[in-house]
Amino acid sequence: MTIKDLNIEPSNEGITIPVVMDGSIIEQNLKHINKTKDWLLQELDRQGVVNYRKDVMIAEVDSTWKVTVLKK
Repeated sequence: MTIKDLNIEPSNEGITIPVVMDGSIIEQNLKHINKTKDWLLQELDRQGVVNYRKDVMIAEVDSTWKVTVLKK
């Protein structure tokens, strides 16, 4: 059985890359997607995050460079 058999449209969103976990920036993942810590901090600031160490449980980047934040 395939997704097509179930009449489900496959998602083209791709995978997300975690860039913050439990308040810690994952530098290796930022390097993997060719982004900097400054870029990430700017994106977090746009979402109202003042202190990522204290406030962010997880932040992920999708294939369109959108950052999604789950706060603690």
